[in-house]
Amino acid sequence: MIIGIDGRSLLPPITGIGRYLESILEVWPVPEDKIYIYVPRSLALRFSLPCYGGVKSSTGMPPLVWRESQLPRAMIRDGVDVFWGPQFVRPVRKLPMVSVVSVHDAFWMESSIGAMGFKRWLGMRLFVPKSLESATRVIVLSEEAMHKLSLGSGNLNAKLVYIPPPVIVGPRRQRTKFTDRVKLLMVNTIEPRKNVPLVAQVVRNLNRRKIWVQLDIVGPWGWEHNRYRSLIAHSMTSGIYYHGYVDNEKLKSFYEQTDFLISASLYEGTGLPYLEALGGGVPVIASDISASRYLAQTFRAVAIISCDGSDAIQTWTEGLVKILSDRTEWQQKAADEAERVAMRYAPKSIALATRQILYEAFQTNFRNSGSDFEDLDVGKVLR
Repeated sequence: MIIGIDGRSLLPPITGIGRYLESILEVWPVPEDKIYIYVPRSLALRFSLPCYGGVKSSTGMPPLVWRESQLPRAMIRDGVDVFWGPQFVRPVRKLPMVSVVSVHDAFWMESSIGAMGFKRWLGMRLFVPKSLESATRVIVLSEEAMHKLSLGSGNLNAKLVYIPPPVIVGPRRQRTKFTDRVKLLMVNTIEPRKNVPLVAQVVRNLNRRKIWVQLDIVGPWGWEHNRYRSLIAHSMTSGIYYHGYVDNEKLKSFYEQTDFLISASLYEGTGLPYLEALGGGVPVIASDISASRYLAQTFRAVAIISCDGSDAIQTWTEGLVKILSDRTEWQQKAADEAERVAMRYAPKSIALATRQILYEAFQTNFRNSGSDFEDLDVGKVLR
């Protein structure tokens, strides 16, 4: 099977979608496949593909023009059997091969312009529905998005399959010694919906009370980031450190050294950093949103604090005082569940399930022509 992938999410700085794609490709289960990764500018992969293929880059075109013109022509030239769009969309034009798209969250369905910026909001509203309509199969990574999409037309509902994201951080030993300073970690892009100012203010409040806390922020600058540059710069003397974008190995090091992952995000889809932390034995402190509520129902090492109301900073400050005083208990909960999380979201299992969906889409051509077709049980693969 020859697979063509829109690889724009692999261009640095890599966010959660890029890490999702990397984690699957570096453990691809069928070495006989050919995988071509298409990008609109040069790209050096941070990993080795375990099958034949490589990067096919073009230059000199804006991403949207490239996706609608250069990408389809390149895939036709290379004889691609199935196209995979891991970041919500596929080319609008009709393709001669079947296509699969991955949907990470439902944020695009209900967000305002102020939450994601006009350009991104317009692009998502225009192209995601068209992509879902024309795709052969749709991989959905979050249960919330799966539920909301399933309320649509019967035609779309029949295409949906739930496959959770892979977790790249494995279990670690339980920490037996703690320093006086509690280490918190934020892993996200710097943009309005991530609610970085709230966490920064809470950390300052705690340090004023002599509850010593260090906050490490990891992630690239996102939309509307300029308003946060001065905030982060002035917070460096308050126990808050911004490290920017880091590679996977450095990210693993941050997870290994922290006491808690913290997030006051106003919306998350899969909550990939939450899963990475839990898989590494790190407890999570998160805002009261659907992604964290789901995890808290499944795993005991997730603490939830509400961001609602005018007194959200005070609510978070008092909530953290209580949680940090029970640090040993939370660490024990996380240590007890780390292996279960890592197994449930194992990259090899997720890669195999994803490959089977691509193969199923590919085989629809033979089903329509009357050839033999074997239905594939993705749920069985993930169990």
